[in-house]
Amino acid sequence: MATNTIDPKNVYICGPWYGENTDERFREFIHLSRMIRDRGFHPFFPPVFTLGEWPPRGEYMKHAMVNLLKCQYIYLIRGWQESSTAVAEYLTARFLD
Repeated sequence: MATNTIDPKNVYICGPWYGENTDERFREFIHLSRMIRDRGFHPFFPPVFTLGEWPPRGEYMKHAMVNLLKCQYIYLIRGWQESSTAVAEYLTARFLD
């Protein structure tokens, strides 16, 4: 996603959030976030910018897209294809590339 307002080291981690196994998914996002940071990049992922209880999907996606647009790269975790929000994030990144 090449624009003039993004940091070339920002990586958006994309995957399923809503539904079952939220704690397991959160641990996976944290693990990937650490791996990405250890390689000198800046990870972005939904729980970091979502406060309190999970917002309605529309509100969640507004926050997700704002953060996605700050990133040069997108990292797709397993199962992303089964998540409508992750698919929307992927298609947005692909469209803007």
